[in-house]
Amino acid sequence: MSASMSHEDLSRLQGRSCRLRASEGGGELTAVLAEVGERRERQGYEHFSLLFHVQQADAPRQGLYVVAIDGEPEREMFLVPVGRDGSQVTYEACFNRRLTA
Repeated sequence: MSASMSHEDLSRLQGRSCRLRASEGGGELTAVLAEVGERRERQGYEHFSLLFHVQQADAPRQGLYVVAIDGEPEREMFLVPVGRDGSQVTYEACFNRRLTA
């Protein structure tokens, strides 16, 4: 069974701690799913984004990450670092999904 990537299912995980593991290797990062953006629909597509906050001293890298939240199936997402505040890095995952008819 694959993990749901729906806005509804991801919204209920907001505020939860998670682990991010780069698909191409590297260490594991501890993060918080800080924000699930507003869901919008346009021309048969839904759009929303997720923001993860990570305490990280190393240079952030964009790429494919496995996102693990306790009690949930793992999900793969492409994450991009979009900001830094001291040692906290914010990563964003954007979703543009076609709505099924």
